[in-house]
Amino acid sequence: MKKCIYCKKSIDDHFRICPYCGENQEYTSAVPFREKNYVPPVPEERKITASFKRPKYYVLIVFLLLSLLLTGFAQLFSAPGMKFLLLIFVSSYLTQILLALVAYLISHFAFSQEREVQEFMDQIGDAGIPAVFVGIILLIAKAFVSTPILLIFFIFFISSIAAASLSVLLGPAKRIYAVLVLFIFLILLLLYSMSKWYGVSISIL
Repeated sequence: MKKCIYCKKSIDDHFRICPYCGENQEYTSAVPFREKNYVPPVPEERKITASFKRPKYYVLIVFLLLSLLLTGFAQLFSAPGMKFLLLIFVSSYLTQILLALVAYLISHFAFSQEREVQEFMDQIGDAGIPAVFVGIILLIAKAFVSTPILLIFFIFFISSIAAASLSVLLGPAKRIYAVLVLFIFLILLLLYSMSKWYGVSISIL
C-alpha cells in the first residue's frame, strides 16, 4: 500500500490514479510542482458522494437489511417454523459481521494496509447495497417468473453478499466487486448443477 501524494489516503501500489481524489500519482515534467498543502479540485459527482454522510452503524444496518431479506425468502419460499427463521436471521447476520472482521484483519496484518476501521467498514456497507437491490428485485420477481429463474436470482443474491467484504479487501475499485460476484455466482451455480447431477436434493426455493 502507498498513500496518495495529494489526498494522503491509502491506495494500492499499482494504482496510477487515486480512486478517491482522481489525481495522477506520477510526477511528470508536464505537471507543475504543487505545494505540500495543495487540495485538488473535486468534480461535481465526487462532491455529491462526499457530502453523503453515512449513519453511525451504516454497515450493521446494511447487514441487517440483507439478513431480513434472506429470512423473508425462507418464509416465502419454504415457510419453515419461527425458530428456524430466527436461526437463519441470526446466523446470516453474524456471518456477515465475521466476514467483515476477518477481511479487515487480513488487510491490516497480512497485507499491511493502513486503512481505518470505520472507512473499511463503510466501504463494505457500500459494497453490500447492490445485494440489497438484488434481494428486492428477487422478492418482486417471485410473482412473475418461474422457480428455476428464481433460483438463479437467489444464487446471484448470495454471491453479491459473499463478495462484499472480499472485494473491499482486494481494493476499492468497483470492477473488483463485479468480477468477484460473477466468479462466486459461477462457482455456486456449478456446485448446484453438480449436486443435481449426482442426485443430491438441495431445496432452496
